[in-house]
Amino acid sequence: MEIRTLEFFSIADGEYARQGKRPPSRPKARRTAFATSAAGVGRTLLELEGRVARLTSLSKASSLFDDPALEIGETSRLIRQLLAHASAGIEELSNERRGSGQFYAHSEAVLSWLRTRLTAGTKSYEEALKQREASLAAKEARAAKLSSMASPMTPITPKGEGMWETGSGKKPSLLRHRGAHASACNQSGAAPKKRA
Repeated sequence: MEIRTLEFFSIADGEYARQGKRPPSRPKARRTAFATSAAGVGRTLLELEGRVARLTSLSKASSLFDDPALEIGETSRLIRQLLAHASAGIEELSNERRGSGQFYAHSEAVLSWLRTRLTAGTKSYEEALKQREASLAAKEARAAKLSSMASPMTPITPKGEGMWETGSGKKPSLLRHRGAHASACNQSGAAPKKRA
């Protein structure tokens, strides 16, 4: 009964820490190896949950000019390490189970609880990665749209005497009309009219 109580306190303390609360003080007692290992895995899973929450927040970033790619990469690396460490710890606990009856049943309950938390952490990590992919796709679409809107207009280039060209084709030049008008006035002896 004492062993089960110690393991229960270990799990409860982990929950207190996860919620940001200080666990109540209790008289110190000898822990079993199983309880010590389970508490270690619990702390790993607690850190995993915090890292995944941070990654989820970073993955939702939508700024084109302040992308947290470096922090996302580092956080993902740490999460993979924590997942591997927790998985290995649970496997060791499963192999180290001893006893029978009530103690064995309690050990199974602890292992089941740890596996559930590991599965939830893995799923949350995968969802954060999918969110990151969606955010990157949205950013690329926005960048492409801005790039197309900022493209320069077709430049005006001269095409032959008295002609200029735009994207819509050749058009007569205003200078050509003025030149033709002045030539006609000179031939008739009349001065060209000034434009108002």
